[in-house]
Amino acid sequence: MPTTVTYDNPPAGISMSAALKDENVLVSTKGYLSSEAGNDFITHLEGIWGFFSGSLQPKGVLPSQVDHLLAVLKPKEALVYCNELQQRIQMRSKRAIKAGEPVSKDDIAGIEELVFIDSEGTPIEVQPDEGVVLIMSVGWRKCLFYDLEVFGPEPKPRSLDLAKLFGRYHQHLLFQEMYSIRDDQWERMFEWGWFPFIWMTTDERKKVIHFSDRASEPKELFEEICKRFKTIVDSRINSWNTKGAFQSHKAFIDTAVKHYEIGDYLSAIQVLFPRIEGVMREIHLIKQPGQKAGQKSMVEALVSEQSDYSLLLPNRFRDYLLNFYFRAFNQSVGDVPLSRNSVAHGASLPEDYDFVKASLGFMILDQMFYYQLP
Repeated sequence: MPTTVTYDNPPAGISMSAALKDENVLVSTKGYLSSEAGNDFITHLEGIWGFFSGSLQPKGVLPSQVDHLLAVLKPKEALVYCNELQQRIQMRSKRAIKAGEPVSKDDIAGIEELVFIDSEGTPIEVQPDEGVVLIMSVGWRKCLFYDLEVFGPEPKPRSLDLAKLFGRYHQHLLFQEMYSIRDDQWERMFEWGWFPFIWMTTDERKKVIHFSDRASEPKELFEEICKRFKTIVDSRINSWNTKGAFQSHKAFIDTAVKHYEIGDYLSAIQVLFPRIEGVMREIHLIKQPGQKAGQKSMVEALVSEQSDYSLLLPNRFRDYLLNFYFRAFNQSVGDVPLSRNSVAHGASLPEDYDFVKASLGFMILDQMFYYQLP
């Protein structure tokens, strides 16, 4: 059962700075922090906990024991649910799943929403004119979200979809390694031609991210991942064929995969790489009819309508396509990396037509497929 906390005045925010009497002070009325934020996270957490601890600690609840806490705040009282709620998650799946079948982290292509359920099976609803505080844990990782704007000097009803917001926060904690990649690591992965593709297992993505912390390319790891991808490529192509943007390129993709499976990577890449752009053009035509399809505009159209917080990492995938797939070349100085441009202009080098590069072409198409899901 929830704990009822009463007060004369509801909390309107958290002080962001120290101040003496009559001095101005900065107040945060809404915020999100995760355990990655270090001391800022702890400071905010202690401030929030101090407001509820007088009612929870007599019940034996200590700060270290809080797995989750959801507080629904009204003008004179708050209902605080601590370690008693169930979570119902709506997710995008990487594979067909039957009712009653176990689901693992590796099956998740994205978390769409999270709803908290009480002991009687009733979803907890927070009204637009009510404040909300959430502390949530995934393993050792924690986050804090609070929205107290409804109690501020200019109160306004909340327009956020909390179920979607909570789903985003749960996803951030569950896949924290995906959202913590530094710019220098991204640059190194792009230079190698790699991306933490959605089809990969959590362990595979973690390994790629881990090795991007060093200068030398982990070729053995990439070959190992590509070998596993080769065993599932047929099933992935069957999924692609359900989307219109891919269907008109089916004959070319099927031909490319036949060459790929017998180890003829030169032919596979020659057929496949131009068709990756072909699929992008189809998507661009659907999303931006009548507009000229340039490299940047096609990539922008592909990743549009996706949340910045998506597990597909749309902004980074845009950069990957421009830096790897559409990478420029300069024959005069011998800079001719394998890319759509060097292949299409007949400048690519035969030694670059290898197993890993061919596999990456299919992985790019697979990532693009997920952008076409509803």
